[in-house]
Amino acid sequence: MTARHHDRPVHAHGATRAKDKRRVERYLTRLYNRTRPHHRHAERPGPMAWARPFRVGLGILLVIGGLLGFLPVLGYWMIPLGLVLLAQDVAWLRRPVGRALVVAERRWRRLRRRWQRRRGRGQSPASAKDREARREPRPR
Repeated sequence: MTARHHDRPVHAHGATRAKDKRRVERYLTRLYNRTRPHHRHAERPGPMAWARPFRVGLGILLVIGGLLGFLPVLGYWMIPLGLVLLAQDVAWLRRPVGRALVVAERRWRRLRRRWQRRRGRGQSPASAKDREARREPRPR
């Protein structure tokens, strides 16, 4: 039995749920690798089953705290963090959070390119060469 959703076949929702779960896991792995550059070959540990109640509880608390972001200690940054934690365990949140991660990464790349172009515009070619000479090669 196939249903049509946005002009592409979906087989009994199982395929899309697995795809959404893989998308969230892929972006969390990318985020983990970006934040830990000194552990380049370390793999992000998967979600542990015993930690599920803690992730769900912490995710709910972060979302609630984010909704109170106008207070001094809390902030609106807590909402997306709580949603990402919840998306690991709550199936119906995986698709919207996964799509939001895709959009956020695209916008971040576009913003970084814009910043790099602006920073490189007002400099002479000699200063750009000096900056390149000072930069250390990245370990692979």
